[in-house]
Amino acid sequence: VIDICLNESYTLPDPALLPDHTAVWFMSDGVTECPKPVISTATAHEEVYYIGQKDNTLGCLGELHRLTVKVHPLPATSFSVTSDLACFKGSPTLRLSNLNPSFTYNIYPDRSQNNSLAAITGVASDVVSFTDELEQGTPYYIRVTDQLGCVSEPLEEVVEILIIAITPDIVASYQKDKDYRQQLETNGVQPVFTLVDGELPTGLWLNFNGLISGK
Repeated sequence: VIDICLNESYTLPDPALLPDHTAVWFMSDGVTECPKPVISTATAHEEVYYIGQKDNTLGCLGELHRLTVKVHPLPATSFSVTSDLACFKGSPTLRLSNLNPSFTYNIYPDRSQNNSLAAITGVASDVVSFTDELEQGTPYYIRVTDQLGCVSEPLEEVVEILIIAITPDIVASYQKDKDYRQQLETNGVQPVFTLVDGELPTGLWLNFNGLISGK
């Protein structure tokens, strides 16, 4: 059996011949002679041929050998991907489920299919964390390879990492020794707030719900 992937360029190899012999091809009935087959890989299907060797001097035909050619579909990309919330220039976590344990899932930062960030295989679900800093709107892509080496096409785009935009400007109207309260708001998501850069004026605190208060 010869296994070929969909849309793969393939030419049947020439058989090893005895001296002064010629290869003879037959259709699936083993009776109808035909030229050397040209395999179309535009659709997934199976073809059967027979091949034998004919003595060029005596014209005798030797034993026929069955040859099955299978053109396989590309691996399914019907898996699920979600991403945990990541702040601007944060580190994302991708959660993949409904995976085929026989397939390999390579994650890439772009469509070039270079520099695989992670390879997942042998499991039905997985969690992948990255240390790369994200710029706003960063997408990820997944290429699926099955056990025959067939690769999914086109590359599947993973959901973009959510970037939190906070408004209004922090402590825009703060005055020392006066009670101060300011509730930070986000663009439709509700994260846990934490101060990752800079500092608040002395006496002010930021709680997990995004409330800055103090005096």
